[in-house]
Amino acid sequence: MVSPPLTFALAMPIGPSADGHPLLTAALRSIAAQGERVQLAVLDASGNAETAATLDRYSGLISHRRTGPDGGQAAAIQEGWDRLEGDVYGWLNADDLLYPDALAVAARHFEARPDASAVTGQSLFFDFDGASGAYTFTGLHPEVRAPDDALFRTNTISQPSTFVRRRALEAVGWLDTGLHYTMDWDLWVRLHAAGLAFVYEPSVLSAVLMTPGTKTSRFNSGRRREIGALVAEHAGWLAAQKSLVAFWLTHRAEAEAGRGVFTALRDGLQRRGGGGAREGANGGSETWPLFHFGDGPRRSLSRGGGPVEAVDVAPGVPVAVEVAAGQTVRLAP
Repeated sequence: MVSPPLTFALAMPIGPSADGHPLLTAALRSIAAQGERVQLAVLDASGNAETAATLDRYSGLISHRRTGPDGGQAAAIQEGWDRLEGDVYGWLNADDLLYPDALAVAARHFEARPDASAVTGQSLFFDFDGASGAYTFTGLHPEVRAPDDALFRTNTISQPSTFVRRRALEAVGWLDTGLHYTMDWDLWVRLHAAGLAFVYEPSVLSAVLMTPGTKTSRFNSGRRREIGALVAEHAGWLAAQKSLVAFWLTHRAEAEAGRGVFTALRDGLQRRGGGGAREGANGGSETWPLFHFGDGPRRSLSRGGGPVEAVDVAPGVPVAVEVAAGQTVRLAP
């Protein structure tokens, strides 16, 4: 007997942002491009008129929409999930993008593995300049790999590329809405500790904005406190101190121009600890397709400061050229 199609329930929390959310249209279009059944809850705490106007244009995509203050990102995500009825749950921030086949890949894994509680894949990091429309690709998520007990010491799962069955969320108690920095990692740890199975998909399922000022790039006292408490609970006090040092080194390395002392220390620590490979940090030998999720087609593309042969770039399909780590790409009408 053929199983009915899965319904994916996605939450999109939108927090305050000084520049609005220049990638919001692209994020919404990346959801609309999915071939699977999707319910979307948008929780908008931005107070931004431009954001509200964008959401108005995509009202047909949104199953539930709330405008106004909330109790933080985790509380907003859980609120959105509570308003949806799906088989599989996830969330996408307003600055991140799903690859066009992300949900189809997840659905195939869930069909093949009825015992699987979650499907998780790789993500591509990028920076974005809203003024010029330039994308700079920095490489694959350096820590992502098939989940194992290392998850108790460091987060090896990319949140936008992870989708969890409802029954698994019910079994472990959904999100901890009191967390502000580690709500995703805490959820993965509780799923893994409960013996619930993850399926690892090595291909890229999402593109993640990683630029100075994003919450993930910070290493403030609140984030340090949540990381220390999570690791200490599941791996002990000493492991928590080691993890905090590793996160601090990564934070300092990402702030360096080029390969400095903190980058060398971080990479050495990762090699000794069996950390994920830093694909794309090796002079640009890795390449990935560029996807366009704008409102209309584009006719030209510039790469690394020079023009590329004109191509028709339709929303939600791969551009006919590839981009490498550190390469800047602009799409023009």
